[in-house]
Amino acid sequence: MKHTILRTLLSLAVAAAMTGCSLLKVSVSTGDPMSPEDARVRVMTRALYYDLSNEIITAADSVATSHDIDLKIRAIQWKIRTTRAAVSAAMQTIPDVALADTWILCARMDRAFTHRPDSALFGPYTPMMRQTAARMLTKVDSVARDALPAQRYGLMKEYVGDYIRRNRPRSGENVAPQNTTLAWIDFMKSKGIEVEYDLGSISDVVSDMSDKMSGQTGQLTNSLMWSKDILEIEWQRDSMSQYVAAQMDSLDRSFERIVVVMENIPEISDSVMVNFNKHVEQVLASLESSLDYAFGQVDMQRSELQRYVSAEREAIIRQAGETAQGMVQQAIDQVPAIVSRVAVWLALLAVVVLGLPFAAGYWVGTLRERSRHKRSAPDGGDTPAEGK
Repeated sequence: MKHTILRTLLSLAVAAAMTGCSLLKVSVSTGDPMSPEDARVRVMTRALYYDLSNEIITAADSVATSHDIDLKIRAIQWKIRTTRAAVSAAMQTIPDVALADTWILCARMDRAFTHRPDSALFGPYTPMMRQTAARMLTKVDSVARDALPAQRYGLMKEYVGDYIRRNRPRSGENVAPQNTTLAWIDFMKSKGIEVEYDLGSISDVVSDMSDKMSGQTGQLTNSLMWSKDILEIEWQRDSMSQYVAAQMDSLDRSFERIVVVMENIPEISDSVMVNFNKHVEQVLASLESSLDYAFGQVDMQRSELQRYVSAEREAIIRQAGETAQGMVQQAIDQVPAIVSRVAVWLALLAVVVLGLPFAAGYWVGTLRERSRHKRSAPDGGDTPAEGK
């Protein structure tokens, strides 16, 4: 049974995604439906969204009669942002959260229009916009009072005020809050109330999906149309139209010149080729003379370099010869002194080597001879030399 229900639900979801229009009406009475209270809140919240969208579109279109282009564009941009925020808030799955987010959107818009100066809003149309915002806030309060029981109405009103005080919008006072489901659940828990929501039967789920796709598709279509209106208004600016006209005139003149050139291409080609040949011949002649001059300069530089190298080589050889001759003459001049020094040293060497040993031997022999005569002579007698 569960698999059958799941397959049916998936089939219906695919069919809704493929159609994506408000004409898709599917009714499947399987499962437990939503409670009457939640169904009432959902229906009235989404009906409120369509009323709010009409109010927003009517107020923004009233500014379209202005001659101020910037003011027109500002009104269209406000219309796109506000209706987009309204459909995102009202088409949420949980009915209480959808109503609370729509209420927060209207309260923020009313506060922004009340506190901001006319110059920052819509100029002379600002009072009318303030009346629209106040009327929307009154309407959402009235719908919440009618759709909710007294206790839930009081809790939601307290929650809306507390949320606006605690959370500043991200990109403007008229932007719908993001992901307020957890904030609503936390608030209810702080009051001791456990939040339980039943998505209802398959027919409720499919109907919810169909409403969401219808609302989002309509919002997307409107956003595209209004964006086109902005482009058209931008196009109407004097500076833009003059610039585009000047560019178109310039483009037209360029095309005319191109056509003239294309018609005279054969003659232009012949003239260009003749001029090209002349220029090529001049360039080749200039190149040839330049090469001849360059090679002549290279040859002259080579000759000069050769002469310089030869002169330097002769100078080096002459300096080397003079240096060698000077060294030889100096060596010859030093020969007598060297020879005399060598002779003196040789004489000293001969004296030392020959004379000293001879003198030492003679002296030692004399001493030995005297000692021998003293030992051979009798006591008191004369030596043989003395007897003689």
